[in-house]
Amino acid sequence: MTDQPPRESQGPTSESMAPALIQHHQRVWGAARVILVAAVLYFVLHALVRRFSAVSWGQVQFSPYFLAAALVSALLMRLVGMAAYRFLIASFCGRLGWQQVSAIAWIPAMAKYVPGRFAGVVGALWLLRRCGVSAAVAAGVVVARTALVVLSGFMVAAPLTLWEPMRERLPLAWLLYGATLGSSIVCLHPRCFGAVANLLLRRLGRERLAAVPRLRDYGVPLFLTLCRRMLAGVELWFVARAIAQVPLQVAPMLASAAALAHTAGLLAFFAPAGIGVREGVYLLVLGPLLGPSPAALVAVLARLVDVCGDLIAGGAGLLALRHSPQGLTPP
Repeated sequence: MTDQPPRESQGPTSESMAPALIQHHQRVWGAARVILVAAVLYFVLHALVRRFSAVSWGQVQFSPYFLAAALVSALLMRLVGMAAYRFLIASFCGRLGWQQVSAIAWIPAMAKYVPGRFAGVVGALWLLRRCGVSAAVAAGVVVARTALVVLSGFMVAAPLTLWEPMRERLPLAWLLYGATLGSSIVCLHPRCFGAVANLLLRRLGRERLAAVPRLRDYGVPLFLTLCRRMLAGVELWFVARAIAQVPLQVAPMLASAAALAHTAGLLAFFAPAGIGVREGVYLLVLGPLLGPSPAALVAVLARLVDVCGDLIAGGAGLLALRHSPQGLTPP
């Protein structure tokens, strides 16, 4: 019997390299995210400081009553958003109680302040599973809700693309708007949504969606989401009115500005809660409307009002979670 020659040591296999490659990609993405956030914050903070230095503080007539009205509008906006969430869940499966939906809608919203944006998605999926929704349906609900939020944002922001000051600063804004709006509509179509959702679920090793909502099932959630966008414009008008004599006629344009700012902040996945991105949009859009210095004040105050709204709604969601029943009500 002849001795077998010793086998040469093989190099690393793809299976052994996969964890190291994933860790490398995570480190690269983490570093890129930090650089992007730092760059956005630098330019926005630089613009805010420059505009704050030009503010004549003695001429600012601050009204706490209008600021309180802005906070009330922010809370109403979250109530309407919760109702839209409930109707959307009902189009996928059974109905959930208001206490359950308030926890699902409001608690994960606080996680948007955590870097990475994954905490909010994981929280929403966990709460939906806790309420008896299957993993596949829970993933479909989260994806459909995100598409509705983006779609409604670009629908309400549409007038800005025809506004002359915006066309001068961003001449191709209409092209980006049209592409994003069209892709959102296509994604919500049952055939496209079902195919994409089931493909992602299969890649994740999850069960397929047994059924997807019909196109008309999105009607009520989309309408309520549009109402939520309008309330965001009312909130922004109250914030602006708290520091300046802003006519009511500019409220529709402020609604478009708020929709664009919130949608841009949502799509800027590298920035926690869209920080810096939303303020940058406000500086860009509100400058021609209100003036550079008032626009800077409104951008900062609007952020503070939204943070207060998230904290109040999140606290209410935590209380509702403690007393909410588990399980679905059959449709």
